[in-house]
Amino acid sequence: MADNEIASYKTLRPGLRYLLYAASFLTFVAGIQLYVLTEQTDRYFAWTIAVPLTAAFLGANYLASVLLAALAARKKWWAQARTTLPSVLVFTTMLLVATLLHHDKFHWNTAFGWAWLLVYVAVPPLLLYLMVRQCFGPGEKLPRKRPLPSWLRWLLLLEGLYMVALGAGMFWRPMEAAPYWPWKLTPLTARAVASWLCGIGVSAIQIPLENDWDRVGPALIAYTTIGALQIVALIRFPGDFVWASLSGFYYLAFIANIFICGVYCLYLSRKS
Repeated sequence: MADNEIASYKTLRPGLRYLLYAASFLTFVAGIQLYVLTEQTDRYFAWTIAVPLTAAFLGANYLASVLLAALAARKKWWAQARTTLPSVLVFTTMLLVATLLHHDKFHWNTAFGWAWLLVYVAVPPLLLYLMVRQCFGPGEKLPRKRPLPSWLRWLLLLEGLYMVALGAGMFWRPMEAAPYWPWKLTPLTARAVASWLCGIGVSAIQIPLENDWDRVGPALIAYTTIGALQIVALIRFPGDFVWASLSGFYYLAFIANIFICGVYCLYLSRKS
């Protein structure tokens, strides 16, 4: 391939790269607050989460997002980083809406509450602006060289659609959806969980749409990490989980599927 042809491909703009690095730092802080200081959210988080498993669930997603954002920021080409951004835009926007709907639950007498609001007010419009600039900027499309197997694309697509549908329903009617979740949720935590479900689901949908192993590496690593960290969360707080329930069975099967599918995808990527 000629050097001038490679140079014509669309590169990741500095603005998005810096935002991704900033996002990796912010998600790391939130992940420590929720996944490590799980039972101290009344002191070290933006709002109090009474059920530790809920905090650990959210924290696992934040920690996995550290890898998602940091690995994407290191990519040279836009096509190799963009699987990260639609999911980030979705979950940050939904969390902003949840914050405004449940503003009375936040610790506005601490820096944690105001820092949370500042981040979620600033990130969605800034990210959308930078994505639009990136999409309409100069450069050619990076060619696809290593497509995914058809069965895997369909599996990830169905998983993603399921998560988006479940998350959208939980967000719209959190009190009606909460009883179908395998541990206790409040309206605020139900909407926070729903925001992450939609974000992860969008990422899972985008992987088969990109259909190239070189484009989906960060998303696959984060996907696998989410499954692993959620399993550890269950081991840490088994008393919060309703094991003898249909929703519990579905949750366990789904988390196991995410982890196994993620590991196998990484294996296929290396093999390819």
